[in-house]
Amino acid sequence: MTTKTAKLGPALIAAEALDKLQRQVRAWALREALNYRLKQERRQLAALSDAMLHDLGISRADAEVEAASRAIPAGRLDITVM
Repeated sequence: MTTKTAKLGPALIAAEALDKLQRQVRAWALREALNYRLKQERRQLAALSDAMLHDLGISRADAEVEAASRAIPAGRLDITVM
């Protein structure tokens, strides 16, 4: 055991490990929820008519590329995990 570990005690070390695991699981769940939402949005984008896409300034080709994408836009990654 390190000096830090010896000072903290097993119960506190276990509590910190559990807290870290909970944060990681929460971050994973939020990312999965974001992935699900993006999949829905991309499906909706692909279903828009050419006229609607034109009104948005998006070409059919761009819409299809985005609909096929699995990437998460950088601006959508600002998830705060409490």
